[in-house]
Amino acid sequence: MIGVKHDFVPYYLNALKKHSFSTVEEIEEAIRSVNENVANAEANSKDS
Repeated sequence: MIGVKHDFVPYYLNALKKHSFSTVEEIEEAIRSVNENVANAEANSKDS
């Protein structure tokens, strides 16, 4: 899997618990989404 960030593992686990995934592609999309959401949250917190 590409794009996994070790610091984000708790966020990945949370996403995996909340949703049922049946394919690797769906899991990879969840990872991309988590990466994007965390990056946006970090950027917003720096702006505050």
